[in-house]
Amino acid sequence: MKKIKRKQKNNHTFCPSRAFHLLLAILMGVNVSARSVSVPQVLDTKVSVSVEEETVESLLKKIESVSEISFVYSKSKVSLVDKISRTYVDKSIKFILTDALPQDVSFGTAQNTVILKKKKQTAPKKVMSFQANGRATGTITDKNGNFLPYATVIALGTRRGTTSDIDGTYSLELPEGSYTLQAKYIGYMDAEIPVTIAGDSTVSANIVLKENATALEETVVYGNLSRGQAKALNEQKNAENFKNVVSYEQFSKYADRNAAEALQRIPGIALSRDQGEGELVSIRGLSPRFNAVQVNGSRIPSPDPDTDRAVGLDLLQADLMESIVVNKTLTPEMDGDAIGGTVNFNLKQAPDKPILNVSASGGFNQQQSEFEDLGKDLQSFSAVLGKRFFNDKLGLIAAGSYYRTNRGSLLNQYLYTDETSLNIEEKRNNDYDVRRVRYGLMFSPDIRFDKKNSLKLLANYNVYDDDEIRRLVDYLVTDGEESRETRNRGEYQKHALYQLSGDHDLSAMDISYRFSYTEAEEEMPYRTYWRFGRDVDYSGLSNDELTNLGVKDNPDTDSQLFLNRVRFDNNLTEDKNYEGRLDIEFPFELIGMENKLKVGGKFRNKNRISDAKRSQLDVDEDVNPFPINGGDFGFINIRANDPEASQVGGLDDFVVDEDRGDGTDYEAEENAVAAYVKLSLGLTEKLSLVTGVRFESTNNKYSAIRADDFNTVNEFTYSNLLPSAQFKYNFDDNTLMRLAYSSGFTRPPFSALIPGPDNIDRDSRRITRRNPELEPSTVNNFDFIFEKYSNNLGVFTVGLFGKFVDNQIQTQRSFTDFEGDLYTVFQSINGENAKAMGVEVSLVHKFLNDGVPFLKWFGVSTNYTYAYTEQKISTIVDDEVVNRTLPFESPKNIFNLGLFYENPKIGLTFTASGVYRDAILIDLGDNELTDFYFGDEFHLDISASQRITKKLSAFVQVNNITDQDEREFFGDPNEDFSRIHQTEGYGFWGSVGLKYEL
Repeated sequence: MKKIKRKQKNNHTFCPSRAFHLLLAILMGVNVSARSVSVPQVLDTKVSVSVEEETVESLLKKIESVSEISFVYSKSKVSLVDKISRTYVDKSIKFILTDALPQDVSFGTAQNTVILKKKKQTAPKKVMSFQANGRATGTITDKNGNFLPYATVIALGTRRGTTSDIDGTYSLELPEGSYTLQAKYIGYMDAEIPVTIAGDSTVSANIVLKENATALEETVVYGNLSRGQAKALNEQKNAENFKNVVSYEQFSKYADRNAAEALQRIPGIALSRDQGEGELVSIRGLSPRFNAVQVNGSRIPSPDPDTDRAVGLDLLQADLMESIVVNKTLTPEMDGDAIGGTVNFNLKQAPDKPILNVSASGGFNQQQSEFEDLGKDLQSFSAVLGKRFFNDKLGLIAAGSYYRTNRGSLLNQYLYTDETSLNIEEKRNNDYDVRRVRYGLMFSPDIRFDKKNSLKLLANYNVYDDDEIRRLVDYLVTDGEESRETRNRGEYQKHALYQLSGDHDLSAMDISYRFSYTEAEEEMPYRTYWRFGRDVDYSGLSNDELTNLGVKDNPDTDSQLFLNRVRFDNNLTEDKNYEGRLDIEFPFELIGMENKLKVGGKFRNKNRISDAKRSQLDVDEDVNPFPINGGDFGFINIRANDPEASQVGGLDDFVVDEDRGDGTDYEAEENAVAAYVKLSLGLTEKLSLVTGVRFESTNNKYSAIRADDFNTVNEFTYSNLLPSAQFKYNFDDNTLMRLAYSSGFTRPPFSALIPGPDNIDRDSRRITRRNPELEPSTVNNFDFIFEKYSNNLGVFTVGLFGKFVDNQIQTQRSFTDFEGDLYTVFQSINGENAKAMGVEVSLVHKFLNDGVPFLKWFGVSTNYTYAYTEQKISTIVDDEVVNRTLPFESPKNIFNLGLFYENPKIGLTFTASGVYRDAILIDLGDNELTDFYFGDEFHLDISASQRITKKLSAFVQVNNITDQDEREFFGDPNEDFSRIHQTEGYGFWGSVGLKYEL
């Protein structure tokens, strides 16, 4: 029997009564106070003590040193070697012991002695099915007060259980009786707490979990990376459907600059870039237009006319997010037009304890541009402030993020004399100098009226400003000409979201609702092109010399170039969503298990405007010579509305508001109404089923912005009935299997449905033809997934997927004679069936408890995706239809490998992550020799952070260490006949900074 001795000043004379009580309590295993002594005399005693990385035993010794209390326990049965860091000021002994003792230790009193013993598991009281039901509610947190979402809570000895919500709260209905609730969380020790349920009443039972992070007989505290990984894995494991979850603590440790780049670490996701920065993502072999993108569950409209329904994610600020969830299988309450997957960005919410996080960094871009008017610097700032008030009923959080980068890239493009030749017909160079500014703000108050009723408001605003100078030189070898053009343009995007949501837990049902307004806009004002030209004799240059002509080269030193054309574009795209949804869930008991019936509906009204204006002035070279030398460019960063432009004579005839007149302007209204029924059944203790059906109806209406664009108004309605079923089988707590079927659809592109005239581009000899009769594609999805989790924050998953598309929307290609020249005609049509099949394998493993000292702080995160896709494309050549079988616009192979080091003892975290993706088909040529492909890419990024003090850390991030170029080919680059079409280089970039966390 171990007795902790007090200091000499606390000695007392021997008391036979006290000794008798101690002996009796120890022999009988008593864990309640002796009846002759009032419990508050001992447990309500208040003291002030502090420990810093010391054992629980040390804490008890310090309590003895400042009080009249002694502690008695059996060292062979009760372990008090866990190290803790605590500061208690004027706290009761009961409070301190409840907070600091291991979950398996109970305590009682006898005189001035506290007796510690190991808990015995209490079996639940058997109850009859006709007894009244009550409810246990509470919050699952760690020892520091951080809430733990998606924890498993079960009543031992029953078939009843639940999971905690995103704020760590849970609610479990139970018949009358006494129970032991057990909470489980990957990476944390299980905890148990007794509860007694009375009929029609609610008992509060908060549960505190302790980190399971012992290694080599040392107790360590999780770092942020591990804690974030624990949250993500628990949500992923306990979900009804198959999803991948990445927490802010995880993706903030990587060198990712925006939302798209944060997604690239997830299995099955491929990233496309815009001058080196992530923009669009494809999921499981399907292009970006097949995905749904949400912020806090509300759909994001797309402001980019080029991507149409696909959403460019470079607009969203990663620093404002709490987590990213990618749903890869659909359940009835989810939008049906997400056959690739649904990406949901959850913004930060008010925490359970005050937070203040501030970061600042600066760096540079090693750009490849030969002109650096806008510089090379990089700047980033962010701040998050949150707290709860009025006994935690009111929560407030505010966050802001600012990111600016000045970057450049150099693009070389090659055209050849025929389909198989390497002889240069045309060499084009684009030199980009770009300044990009992104900033975002969010503010979100929430009210917890009680544990059953809450309201939340959200305001989120993001801005993306992209100013660009592009210098283009076109060496037209066959035509004997040279053209130089400076394009000065701004591209300004914004996204605003305002949302009200509520949750109410009533006695017979749970009700949740959400109303939101979302607006996205892209404005490109004063997009100005200054073009100069001259005749050049290239006969003295070899093919190699033609191939290597640069943006500053001068193949003819005896002549100058003269201004011959000015073009001006003013484009505006607006997309607004009004959205509301209601969900009602009814719990019910069947074969001794709690089940759920959920019904709901959703309405979304979308209004989209596309207004593109273009004016062009052909300048007389004799009147407006403005000569420039070869290798030079004129009117750098001067737009048509700037005062400097007035020196060009003839601009009085330049009508800046002239309509392009090519049918690109329209106003569209889309109303989507959905209703669903969902049934969640526990078939056995290990097998569950989620099934149901969703109905969606879509109405589209198109009208002209100006009367002379087109006279017809196109309106049509279509409906989709979408059944689904998902089985989940738990072999044990951490091993499970999923089998899923779901159906979905994809809406036609906005631009394809315009009932207007052809869009004719004379520069590229390209005609885009509309198709108002286009119908949506439908798809049947099949998934099989195996998941194995470990308590050491690891997971292994392997999944098979198949997506079979009917009525596939594809681009048909044909040729026609227009104004005496051969033009290529593109039109969206409903083609034949298509499919995507593949496999995903993912592994996350920490070596903490593997018994290898050198590796204990290291971990690995890796995944591989193989996707086989197939679609049949029809091309009309010489009035004959030619059918071809091609892949989708997505890579066949994707591979991620991340190595991380996290040592919380010294506060050092390091990550190195490599991402490889295969070639991607991006556009069609006349045949396989002239199809356009992006080449394969491998990007390597590193980041590191070092804790300086408990609250301050320094970090460094470096991107694209491999200096990966973006390459485009004629023909599949895996085939011998492929030829390089263009290359674009943008170098590497990096930054260093400081971060303060309260």
